[in-house]
Amino acid sequence: MDTGIGSFAPASQPIRVVAAQPTPERPPERANDERPAAESAAPTPPERRVEIDAATNSLIFRTVDIATGVTVQQTPDEARLRLRAYIDTLGAKVAEPTLVATA
Repeated sequence: MDTGIGSFAPASQPIRVVAAQPTPERPPERANDERPAAESAAPTPPERRVEIDAATNSLIFRTVDIATGVTVQQTPDEARLRLRAYIDTLGAKVAEPTLVATA
């Protein structure tokens, strides 16, 4: 696991555990002149979420647009999480002891 990013939080901080879900694609950008008046009024601030990936026990930091529910930014990205899960399964296979029969 990446120790630089950190995979565990202090026990004093509550953490909500949820399964990692695929991030929906961002909607295509529109020109400034095409925006309806409601969108151009006052942008809502993004919501920041901290979740734990069940497969790798890694913290996931997400910035989500409240109005659309779309994930704007995620650290670590989905490819890195899949890589961590793959490496963890390889490590688990190597760590399993094998019994050798001796005569």
